[in-house]
Amino acid sequence: MPKQLNIKADIKAVWMKLPIYRIWIDDELMCERTFWLNPDEFLIQEDIFVEVDEGQHQLILESVDPNLGKVWMDKVSITDTSSNATHDVKPHDPRFDRFQKITFQA
Repeated sequence: MPKQLNIKADIKAVWMKLPIYRIWIDDELMCERTFWLNPDEFLIQEDIFVEVDEGQHQLILESVDPNLGKVWMDKVSITDTSSNATHDVKPHDPRFDRFQKITFQA
């Protein structure tokens, strides 16, 4: 039975030029964005609603061109919208990796 999830991820970056990142759930592209500079915040909060089958899945953040800068997920929360059960995840520090992967259970 499919589950509807709300995934919130704080995306942070260091850059020379504005970096581009992609967010994937398993092998499905959820978004591709350029990290923009907001003078009031040093992060972007992604808010993604997705329907997935029960089981194990991967949330993947891809830094498209590491020469532009590096992006990473600093904090992630995954909420099952039917039960409102939330699971907070503190990802490892991937500042020197191109991909950051989090495995979660739906």
